[in-house]
Amino acid sequence: MSTTAKVPAEVTDTEQPSGLGAQATPWAVMGALVVAAGACRIAATATGAEQETALTVAGVAFTAAVVTAWATRRRITDRRTRHRFVAALYLAAGWLATVTAIGLSWGAVAALTIFGCGLSLLWWREHRIGPGLPAAPTAAAGRVYGSRWAENVACPGGALPGSKVSDEHPVVGGTRFTVRLVPGKQELATVTGAFGKIRTGLGLRRTDELMAEDHPTLDQSHVQVTILEKAPVLMRDNVWPGGGAYDPKTGRVALGPYVDGEWFATWRVYTSDSIWGGFLVGGQGSGKTRMMEGIVMSVVAATPTVVFFADGHGESGASSRLLRDHADYFAGTPDQLRVMLRGLHHLGAARLDDMMIDDLEGFTPTEDRPGLILVIDECHKFFEHDDIQELTANLITEYRKIGITVIAATQTGMLDRAFGTGKHADALRSALLTGNGVVLRIKSASIKDVLKLGYDPREFPPVAGYGRLVDEERAVAFRGFRVTDQQVATLPKQMRWRCLSVGEAAAFGPGYAERKQTRARARAEALARRQARLAGVHVPAPATAPAGAGAGVQPQVVAELLEDVVFPVWPGSMQPEFELTDSHRRLLDAVASGATRAKDIQDAMGLSKSRFHQLAPPLLAHGYLGKTGQGPAAKYHLTELGMARAA
Repeated sequence: MSTTAKVPAEVTDTEQPSGLGAQATPWAVMGALVVAAGACRIAATATGAEQETALTVAGVAFTAAVVTAWATRRRITDRRTRHRFVAALYLAAGWLATVTAIGLSWGAVAALTIFGCGLSLLWWREHRIGPGLPAAPTAAAGRVYGSRWAENVACPGGALPGSKVSDEHPVVGGTRFTVRLVPGKQELATVTGAFGKIRTGLGLRRTDELMAEDHPTLDQSHVQVTILEKAPVLMRDNVWPGGGAYDPKTGRVALGPYVDGEWFATWRVYTSDSIWGGFLVGGQGSGKTRMMEGIVMSVVAATPTVVFFADGHGESGASSRLLRDHADYFAGTPDQLRVMLRGLHHLGAARLDDMMIDDLEGFTPTEDRPGLILVIDECHKFFEHDDIQELTANLITEYRKIGITVIAATQTGMLDRAFGTGKHADALRSALLTGNGVVLRIKSASIKDVLKLGYDPREFPPVAGYGRLVDEERAVAFRGFRVTDQQVATLPKQMRWRCLSVGEAAAFGPGYAERKQTRARARAEALARRQARLAGVHVPAPATAPAGAGAGVQPQVVAELLEDVVFPVWPGSMQPEFELTDSHRRLLDAVASGATRAKDIQDAMGLSKSRFHQLAPPLLAHGYLGKTGQGPAAKYHLTELGMARAA
């Protein structure tokens, strides 16, 4: 598929493991052939009729091969396995006849080993060693669906009259078969649209998974149908694999394995010239928040990306404490989000200036110019405001190619709430879904129409993380990774949560510099309300006030609470104090000696590229170095402060 995420081995292991006996079977067969060849050769030599013996052996061997192939054609329903078995039979017959005629040699044994191993690869793949999933049912033990399809689905008046089933065979957890549709009258959408009737026709239980997708090798009149009585990924704990879920080669995050265990659903973040956001919808208990946090942590752990967070639940940030505490900028009211969105538009305009000045095209995240993702949870509470709809839609469409995007999530699927009802609602929906879309279990009946889905999310099983992609790579549900409480408590502290650089903070505007005070003021107001309640005084719910309004809170109270407000810090953030290390001084000396390009500075100091990008940003941020240009052509120079401190 489209991702090669570095997930743990236990996540990707979907084949049924076996003992050493099954693994040794091909070797035993090849050994038996060598013994038989030796016996035939001895017989030919002893009788002196080598030619006649060879012809007799060839005739008997090929007759046995033909009879065996014919007898097993119905028992081996998997086409690949059947073809390899028949090929192995004829290889064995031909090799035995040849060795009887010309003699047994090391070369003959080597040839048998090479071709035998090649034909045995599929067998070894399906009979692996070690712990794993329950064994796939055999054709005899599992339910047979071909006859039910013919009687109840393909019959006149059925859901798919005239269609035919072939190649029915067991897979891990269930059964798979091919459906030949009536050309020109039926298509994949006809199959998925008739799932309800097909399920009753096949006698499926509510817990059985029914999947239909384009056939991987045949033309589009053929559909591959899979029925899982025990979906592999629903039978095990699906723990998030950490930062390895992000694949730097594809720029995608693995959300979790498809329910048949065959690869992963993905969320694209970075392509060759853009950053992408998206939309998640899921009711309570669906796993929406954990999936959203997993996406963000996967990106933060692997790429230079800044995260902003807005929570429709209010200034408490109750939707995601993880993002509230670690995002660079937090907004809990519509007015605070307005300040954030307008600041991002200013930042986007500044980046467009940089692109024109430095002759840049597209976007690739770097330490100097990181990506920026604004996560808006419970977005329906914000998108009911027309101006926020417009600001968000414009931000996504105008600045995607310079590294700024939005991920929106909600628990509601109502048409008049998920994206709002203003004139920009359709543009907002289109902008978000152009990137990614994930639908988890939800009680709303209208989400199917809102997102034009071919399935009903109300019918999803009550399993956290169970969902489907809106723009599906496969027409199959997936099980999202489970981000554990322990991972939430420990992993974010080990990650580098970035802030805006000095220049981009200035472009954003005063709202960025005041974000700590805004948060501290909100906490001070909440503290004042609690103290009033403890004193027996009724306190009305706080009215939405413009960002920065103090509501009577004393400045000294805000100053005291600021000491408890923890924001992520990285070398590009606006910190007044900075202590030069010996490595920083050596870098300044290298620039003073005439090394102006990054490669020249690295060579002069004997630094790796990654170490250089750890040392240079703080010197730029705190005014010791200046820089002109971007990328490999960028040049560095000492500022007045740098020249004063270089020595």
